[in-house]
Amino acid sequence: GCYRKYAHESKLSIPILWVGDGVTDCVDGSDEDLASWESCGSEKTHRFVKEKTSCIDVYICQNEKVHYIELGSLCDGVGNCGNENQICRTTQRTPSVFRELTRLRKHGINYFETHHCTKGLENLERLKNEICIEKLVNLVSETILGHARSILIAPAAKYSCKFMYGELYIYMSCLGYCRESGCPLNDSLIPLVHNACPRQYPQRVFTLVDNTALTFLVRKEKSYANDFFLCENNVCIDYNMVCNLVDDCGDASDEKSCENHFLCTDGKQFLPLNQKCDGTIDCKDFSDECNEECSKRILSGSIYRFFAWFIGSFAVFLNLESMIGSLKKLRDCEKALQLSNRMMILLISLGDFCVGVYLLAIAVFDTFVFKESYCFHQYSWLTSLNCAILGSLNTFGSQLSVFSMTSLSIHRLCGIVIRDNYRSQKPVSRSDKLILLIQSTAFALIAIATALVPLLTSLEDYFVNGLVYHDSIALFIGMVDKRMNTNALSAYYGRMKDEVLSWELINEMMYRLFSHDYNLDSGFQRKVHFYGNDGVCLFKYFVEKDDPQRIYVFVLLTINIFCFLAISVCYTGIGYSAFRSSKYLARAVGPTGQEVRQRNKKMQRRIIVLIMTDFLCWVPFITICFLHHGDVIDARFLYITFSIIFLPINSVINPLLYDDDTMIIQAVKSISLGFSSQLRFLARYNPRVAFQRFFTSTKREKREEKCDGEIERSQISNVSNQRPANAETRF
Repeated sequence: GCYRKYAHESKLSIPILWVGDGVTDCVDGSDEDLASWESCGSEKTHRFVKEKTSCIDVYICQNEKVHYIELGSLCDGVGNCGNENQICRTTQRTPSVFRELTRLRKHGINYFETHHCTKGLENLERLKNEICIEKLVNLVSETILGHARSILIAPAAKYSCKFMYGELYIYMSCLGYCRESGCPLNDSLIPLVHNACPRQYPQRVFTLVDNTALTFLVRKEKSYANDFFLCENNVCIDYNMVCNLVDDCGDASDEKSCENHFLCTDGKQFLPLNQKCDGTIDCKDFSDECNEECSKRILSGSIYRFFAWFIGSFAVFLNLESMIGSLKKLRDCEKALQLSNRMMILLISLGDFCVGVYLLAIAVFDTFVFKESYCFHQYSWLTSLNCAILGSLNTFGSQLSVFSMTSLSIHRLCGIVIRDNYRSQKPVSRSDKLILLIQSTAFALIAIATALVPLLTSLEDYFVNGLVYHDSIALFIGMVDKRMNTNALSAYYGRMKDEVLSWELINEMMYRLFSHDYNLDSGFQRKVHFYGNDGVCLFKYFVEKDDPQRIYVFVLLTINIFCFLAISVCYTGIGYSAFRSSKYLARAVGPTGQEVRQRNKKMQRRIIVLIMTDFLCWVPFITICFLHHGDVIDARFLYITFSIIFLPINSVINPLLYDDDTMIIQAVKSISLGFSSQLRFLARYNPRVAFQRFFTSTKREKREEKCDGEIERSQISNVSNQRPANAETRF
């Protein structure tokens, strides 16, 4: 503060904008002594401040009079800069609201008509059953001399006023037409006293209220009116600016008593009630979506957290055991077919192990890192390297498993159907090992490329979902896609060519909207990568018609469809071939025929389980992907269901189906063999021998295991020499 030119006994503060404006406001001239003032910015953004520590970057205006505005003043409804509100309308949802009455004047009387009673095609059907009545409008309950008489035409029935705004809300609520909304006008402030609203309405006309008090009127069109709302800071605004979701008073008193909005936690934004918990972030502090009613986590719901921990733990344990067992047995394989089978089982286990690690990592981030705070930090997560790594790991594991299962099914079919040509009995040679190594490496590299291609910087125009800007930039809220960025740039720079801008050009043009003298460069914008379309960081399978990623997604889905069909055809062929070749043995009387029949049934059951698990895992999912792309359904809410339950379930089932040597399978075998022996001896009424048999049956009945998990059965080998070789091949 300083002593002003006019007589004052104490110092008075002056606006900071008066410093260095060429006009001496302080007696001692300190406001024009520029050397004594701290400053920020440079050239057009140069400005004086009280303290150097308050310097922040600003928004650069396309205006000759106003060169910049503070970042906190963006999208506040006040057009200081000229076009920033137009830009805000392109980047934020601006609700379309009814806030004005239809006006007409007849015989010196003002008629106000609500939209319920406005005659038109859209209202004809409703007006047949409604009665609109005329009611004298007198909100102040006193008689103001010279005030024009007004009549409101409104429906006789009461309505919900939750989605009415402005003067429509004022008249409907204050005249008793609203079912649940009270009048926001403060009775103690109306009618206005004669000296209210200083420095406003210089052409006011003073008049009397009930011949006892002095008020004023203002001429509007052809009549005089007194319909002003007095804010708590002694500013007056029209009724159509009250309860209209905008802080027109400057102290929010025009919105405070209204019941037609949701107030963001920061106390600066008012939203329509239907924008709360609608899935789209509108509040700058995220409070419309991150609250007790609808706040979300990475895994929303205890059922998903349970499945993430359960499936993830079993997938990691079973596949880790399968990998260790496969590595031990690889060196023991003597036949080429056995080696290829065991190598493919190893790759399947590796892929499913990665899926299990992905599930456990998602569960850890949800349970221990973010917990309930994820909603506020969701864009930090979606743009993070951790999310990209987990999404890539899941994609790599899924594709490696699919490719390996397809190859394994083809190898097994060839080993049974065309066994002589496939040379499955040939001992393993160095060339066989080299070919298998090249094949396995190719599968791994293709899976890695599938996972990492969407993260390449050179392909960001195809795979980047959007940008998240610095928290201090109120121009944008949440993720901003390419269309929204382009619209904002068009509003700022003016007319632009109708073409799709690259992310690189968008970054460069958007950078110029702001000064970068201080801390705005740190995290100015972050890219929402391909895997950041949802909190579970899944491959973006659900694409829209205008998504540039759709070709890549559909190519991958098509490959997976062909893989599923190949697996189904191969195992169907395996089952049919084994059944046909073992007919001779199955007709045999005695232990040999019974054993062959049991073996065929077991093979058929396993083939059915293999095909059905793949079918239930992929076919419904791929169908939903195409339905979403065709706008038949909106499947985005199903991301978490498929990523946590349906897609990873094969990672638990595969080691049980493809590898008989896992601990669970061996435990089941031991228990089943023991109980079967016990039951047989109990049937002979010899409990003591049955008890001993229970603990020794496994060892005596277990056959010699080969490296590919096959059990050679001597009882059928001699008979099968009379039939084709594939009659003794076990799946």
